[in-house]
Amino acid sequence: MVHDDTFSVSDAALVLDDSERRTAAALDVPTAGLLAVWGVALAVGHLAIWWGVRGQDPYTGPPGWSLAVLGVLLTLALLATIATIARAAHGVSGASAVAGRAYSLAWVCSFAAYGALVAAVGRLGAAPEVVSLVSSVVPLVLVATIYVAAAPLWGRGATAGLTTGGLLAVTAAAATWFDPTRMPLVIAVGAGIAFAAGVVIARRSR
Repeated sequence: MVHDDTFSVSDAALVLDDSERRTAAALDVPTAGLLAVWGVALAVGHLAIWWGVRGQDPYTGPPGWSLAVLGVLLTLALLATIATIARAAHGVSGASAVAGRAYSLAWVCSFAAYGALVAAVGRLGAAPEVVSLVSSVVPLVLVATIYVAAAPLWGRGATAGLTTGGLLAVTAAAATWFDPTRMPLVIAVGAGIAFAAGVVIARRSR
């Protein structure tokens, strides 16, 4: 008598498929709503900076209130991201849970370092143009890098993450070619376009 108790290829495929679904559940982060939150934070925050520096001649740097607006909006977007990841990973264990925690930690560490960098640049007496460049462009680079790096883990949201991250990277690079009074406006428009594209793709992938 032959006992068919071997672990077949089809069984292995089912296990792998289940593992992929669990990982996607833990990291299904770039939803349309969350992308919209980041889009508003970056666009409105940089519009505030542009409003504060427009017409400055000579350039003296963004006023404190405009930097505070950007900082508060970025903090709210960061908290929304962490909360979304926590909800998505609730009840998930193993490698998927570890991946979700690592993704959250990437956001926290990146923006903690960003805050320290901006503070250091100001403390060292850097020129206003340098402070503006760091405070405006670095957030885009961080978000773009995290989105592109994590996109393969996002399942159905991968294309939205890759598209948004790629467009943000292009925006950050393009913004550096403009003078400090125009750079925030370029970033606001570019970020708006990048996240709007991500929202559209995320909705279509559902």
